[in-house]
Amino acid sequence: MKRLLFLAVLVLTAALWGCGAKPSETEVQKATAVRATTVRIGDIAEYSRYGGKISAFQDITVIPKMGGKVDDVLVDVGQQVQKGDLLVKLEDPEAKAQLKQAEASLAIAEANQRTSNAATENARINLDRLEQLFREGAISQQQLESAQLQYKQATSGVSEAVVRQAAAAVDLARTQEANTIITSPIDGHIAARFIDPGEMAVPGLPVMSVVAIDSVYADINITEADVARIKPGQQAEVRPAPTGKTLIGKVNTVAPAANPQTKTFAVRILLENGKHELLPGMLADVQFVSQKHTGTSLIPPEALVGQNDSPAVFVVSQGKAKLVRVTTGLTNVNYVEVVDGLTPNQPVIIEGQQNLSSGSPVKVVQ
Repeated sequence: MKRLLFLAVLVLTAALWGCGAKPSETEVQKATAVRATTVRIGDIAEYSRYGGKISAFQDITVIPKMGGKVDDVLVDVGQQVQKGDLLVKLEDPEAKAQLKQAEASLAIAEANQRTSNAATENARINLDRLEQLFREGAISQQQLESAQLQYKQATSGVSEAVVRQAAAAVDLARTQEANTIITSPIDGHIAARFIDPGEMAVPGLPVMSVVAIDSVYADINITEADVARIKPGQQAEVRPAPTGKTLIGKVNTVAPAANPQTKTFAVRILLENGKHELLPGMLADVQFVSQKHTGTSLIPPEALVGQNDSPAVFVVSQGKAKLVRVTTGLTNVNYVEVVDGLTPNQPVIIEGQQNLSSGSPVKVVQ
């Protein structure tokens, strides 16, 4: 009986020993497939981005200097014009009549002045002759005084001031007639037309708008955090929404004072626009290099894990993932600067690290 009991215990022990070998095989952890890259050395720039709007290099509102009925409008919206080209013609019969009247008045004043000058000269000659005769005792005191009176009257004829006044009236009439012809003040394109033939032009009210767009501005408003970093002459990248092209412009002006309502500073970026692809009113994205570091350690932003205040990455070390805390610097869409925590060419995991823990086996795949 004892022998049978011993054999039963021996069989049960062997069975238990055999069963204990199988869990050790299932405990072998499989390696997680991950993608990795290496820490590279390079340059990184951090950008400040703003939304802006394209505006014309010059935008001139054409306003008549005098009122009058519109005789003709010679241009329309979109038409290219040169400086001095005729835009609007006002009816001018009154202006022409006033000019003729002023010219006639000037002619009369000049003729009167010539007559007066001749009379003055004759009176002077006569007075000189009589003064000589009086000294010789050939004429009386009364005759001399009569000659002196004639000379005085002659010199008080039409003065130079009268002629100048008449000439000024002619200049004014000519200006009034010239004001009936409204011309373009700049080279450009007609952006708007506000009047038609037969309507009354009124001083102070616009008849046309002319824009110059061979060069244009991208206008933005920046915060006080960036105003100290942006200077006239600095390059800026401008991407107009309709074209999608990235253009390089230069800062033209930076407002020295903030807008009291928005607390922002107005900045204008000058862009060449020879093909007239950029039109006033278009929206554009503008970015500046706010900071730049050279020869620094860089990793893709997707390598980062953890919170923003405690960034970390997984590196590959001897076939296992290792969590490493890092100190980051500048950041852009392509790279993150690593100031401390990594070494050049160190492999960092950029895909598949979501469920990893430090020490997990990994297999790097392409």
